[in-house]
Parts: sequence; structure tokens; C-alpha cells
Amino acid sequence: MLQSEPQTDIVFTITYEYIEGRHIQDFYAVTPYWLDVGGCKTSDVPAYRDSIFNYSSPILKGVPQGMITFVGGHLHDGGTHIDLTKNGRVVCRLNALYDRYRYQDDGKLMEHVSIIETCETPAKTVTKDEWSIVACYNTSLHEPMEMMDGSLEPVMGIMLVYVAQGLERHGMSRTMSLSVILGIGSLAAVALLAAAWCWLEGRCGHRNKRLSFADMMWTRDRDLEQEAVVPLMKT
Repeated sequence: MLQSEPQTDIVFTITYEYIEGRHIQDFYAVTPYWLDVGGCKTSDVPAYRDSIFNYSSPILKGVPQGMITFVGGHLHDGGTHIDLTKNGRVVCRLNALYDRYRYQDDGKLMEHVSIIETCETPAKTVTKDEWSIVACYNTSLHEPMEMMDGSLEPVMGIMLVYVAQGLERHGMSRTMSLSVILGIGSLAAVALLAAAWCWLEGRCGHRNKRLSFADMMWTRDRDLEQEAVVPLMKT
């Protein structure tokens, strides 16, 4: 958000990553689930000055069996962290960081949320699991945003949870395991080829040695034959 005067032009840049077709088999399709403290209504909820408060989302049920592969969250200024809970137990906590960017507002130095952590630790889910989020705020620690009339802006608590349906924890390492197996197989094949080559070299070398000895014997016999045909001098 830009609140300085005069307003300046902003360039918004997006970097896209793409996967080449030959690598597509190494990836799994995921389904995103939107968890919101506002439920199916607006995401805005009231903020309070100099207070510690939190908001919880409605419980999400019926997520297909699979693995949660990535979790991202959203908080407003004043937020400290947002938790993802599975059956009432926290499985992922995303902390809000304020130590990156600040801006000057009417001579006042004010912090804003700059980064919210993500979770990439896999978590298993089955259809009977109950998922929810808890967005935690401390406006005594971090000042909330204000409207033009001085009242507080609403706050939010949102999480996007990505699920790879039907994928078990051991399945996530399937590609890696396959790569390791192929690598070991390749090394074994190279070792066998090297052993076979050395064995053949040994046989060929031994034969060469025998042939060399035979050649030597043949040469010696030939010399004797040559000596035998030389006329003997009469005495």
C-alpha cells in the first residue's frame, strides 16, 4: 500500500515458473481449500485497540484423503500469527514478521506486516478430520491500521491449504526413491560392465602371453631348422 504524496507510478511484476512436459510425471495435482475466519461471509472482522484477541474459522470437514503439501496465510497489521488446527491440535503456525519495511506517515514511523511464514511440512488428512484456523492479534504490540476518520480498519484471518488427494506420506518420496533406485541400478550396471571388461582383459592378456610364448618357441624351432639345412663343412 502506498500512502505517500504525491502518488507515483508503480510497476507490478509477476514471475511465473513452468514445468516442462517431460517432468510432469514428477508432480501431483493439488486442490486449494480456503479457510476464513469470516466463514462464507465477508472476510472483514472488527479490530480492537491495545488488545489481544483472536478469531476462529468454521470447521472444515470432508477433505478427501491425501497429504497437505503447502499452507499460506493472510493477516493484517496487528496480527502476530495464524494457526492451522487438525482435530483441535495445532499442526502449522504461520508467524507475521514486521522487521522488513516501514513507511513515513505524517512524520510517524509505522511498521507494516512484511512477511507471513508458510508451512511446507507434509500433514496427512482423512475425510473424518476437522480443520480450522485461528488468527491471533496483539494491537498493543503492533499498531493496527486506521481509516481516514480515525477508526480502525477491519482485520482478516485467511489460510490457503493445498491438498494432494490420495497421496500418502510415503508416496511423496516415490519419485525420489525411484531416482535413488535407478541411480543405484546404473552404478551396479557400470560396476558389472567394468568387472566383465577386466575379466575379458585378463583372459586376453593371458592369451597374449601364451601366444607370445608360443611365438617364441616357434621362432626357436625355426632357427634350429635353419641351422639344420646349412651345409656342414667337410673336415
